[in-house]
Amino acid sequence: SFSLTKVALGGFQPSELVFIRLIIAAITVTVIYRLRSGAWPDFKSNLEGGLITGVFEFGLTYFLYTYSLKFLPSGVVGVLTLVTPALTLLIALLLKSEALTPLKGWAVALAVVGSLFCVPENSFTQDFFIRLRMQPSAGVWLGLLLIMMSNLSFAYGNVAINRIAVGRGWQD
Repeated sequence: SFSLTKVALGGFQPSELVFIRLIIAAITVTVIYRLRSGAWPDFKSNLEGGLITGVFEFGLTYFLYTYSLKFLPSGVVGVLTLVTPALTLLIALLLKSEALTPLKGWAVALAVVGSLFCVPENSFTQDFFIRLRMQPSAGVWLGLLLIMMSNLSFAYGNVAINRIAVGRGWQD
């Protein structure tokens, strides 16, 4: 997904890619809902959750991560995206939405370790990290800021949706 988005940025602006992605996602979710339930979704009853999901987990998240790909290699963006579980747990703990459990701690540790295995070994990425240490550019720092803001947006959206779900009894 990250590599494909990086290539697509050659012909589209980040906002155009996000718009296309959101339209495809909305159509897909609507069709799947229709096939599973036999009815069309009731958008009014799910408006709050839908808006939070749309803004934080899709629109803002994908716009920021897509825009970060203008400045960073796709492998770096992919690796940094894997810190999202840690940010989600941190936000949930700060907002007192969840308690820390060993299972959650292991899940975060697994994501962080997994990110280490995803670091690309090609020379372009190695050059990127060398350049970042030696002579970081404003564009690189902007890309890093954008991907971290994207991760925070997605993490906050997850916590907010979970709070709504628990409040409405959607999960145990």
